Amino acid sequence: GKSPFVGSSIYETLTMQVSNPAPDFPSSVSVPPEYRKMVMQALEKNPDDRQKSVDELRQVLLKLA
Repeated sequence: GKSPFVGSSIYETLTMQVSNPAPDFPSSVSVPPEYRKMVMQALEKNPDDRQKSVDELRQVLLKLA
C-alpha cells in the first residue's frame, strides 16, 4: 500500500529505485520462503540475476505448485 522508495526529491527517489535492492515483504505478510526467493530474484536490479524469461519464471512456479 505504499511506495518502496521515497526520497526527499524526485531525483533521490529515482536514484533509490535504480540503486537500492527491493525491500523484503513486510513482516505482517506471510509468504512461503520459496515464493519470497522467486519474487526477490525477479526484482533484482541486475538483469543477469533475474529469471531469464517468463517461461523460466513459469517453470519455477510449476515446481512450487
